[in-house]
Amino acid sequence: MVALRFANAVTVTLGPSDDAAQHRIRNGHCASLIEAVRARLRAREREEARFDGILTVRIAPAPDDPPSSLSRAATIASLRTRREAP
Repeated sequence: MVALRFANAVTVTLGPSDDAAQHRIRNGHCASLIEAVRARLRAREREEARFDGILTVRIAPAPDDPPSSLSRAATIASLRTRREAP
């Protein structure tokens, strides 16, 4: 794995998530706020990868199914949009 560092500073407002991040720091799960944010980003990436795997299996075409008017990529994008809607 290659670690890349960028010189750009980023400001993030955590809002309600700040309490959860501070709780993780107080309980020793993370040493700093940036560690808590990075851990959550990694968890989100794992969650998305699992979801993509589920979508791939669920929308895999059956041999006897007629072709769909939507492509596989369009179907996954549509389902992801619905999932992320508030």
